[in-house]
Amino acid sequence: MRALFGPPLTLAFRLKTHGREHLPRAGAAILAANHASFLDPIVIGMRARRPVRFLVSRQFYADPRWHALLKWFGTVPVGGAEGMIRSFRHSAKILAGGGLLGI
Repeated sequence: MRALFGPPLTLAFRLKTHGREHLPRAGAAILAANHASFLDPIVIGMRARRPVRFLVSRQFYADPRWHALLKWFGTVPVGGAEGMIRSFRHSAKILAGGGLLGI
């Protein structure tokens, strides 16, 4: 995905990356973005040097058009009374495995 969409998006939106040196190349970390646009997860995931698993509102999973795509990207559904505990466990599992969690 990075190789296919990275160059066109970089040119189209004139993207610049600042602070990537602060992102650990290995080990667990939480990446907190300011969420300036709906494209943030795509752009951040594309610019990070490693896979980022993002938290996504469970409402998006209810739409069949988004459900398969979100699962394919490895997002973590968040929301709902019983879903919150599941979301925390899933997030903890990602971090315990040395993953990068985007919020």
